[in-house]
Amino acid sequence: MRLTLCAILLAACGGPGVDDLVGNSCIDDRDCRESCETGGDFPGGFCTVGCASDRDCPSDTICADVRGGVCMYPCDVSDDCRFLGRGYACRDRDDWAGVRVGVCIGG
Repeated sequence: MRLTLCAILLAACGGPGVDDLVGNSCIDDRDCRESCETGGDFPGGFCTVGCASDRDCPSDTICADVRGGVCMYPCDVSDDCRFLGRGYACRDRDDWAGVRVGVCIGG
């Protein structure tokens, strides 16, 4: 019972689908299943997947035209991004089709 409760609480703290595919913090690619993006747009590092359209991204994420196309979390307001940690806010970027959308990104 205690182990199950701990697992549920840990999963709830991560946000929507945050894992080593998309959303975990990272230092380099070894921390992620595909790639680790770092720098000003990705405070603390950000595990993600390269994409050419939303079909290439896991559920709960969209393909944003950032660094050649990476899967990111969509948002409407900055509070939607708080699960990613300090430095992330909702900012407009182009999606894979050139439409402006809100994504959780550093700034």
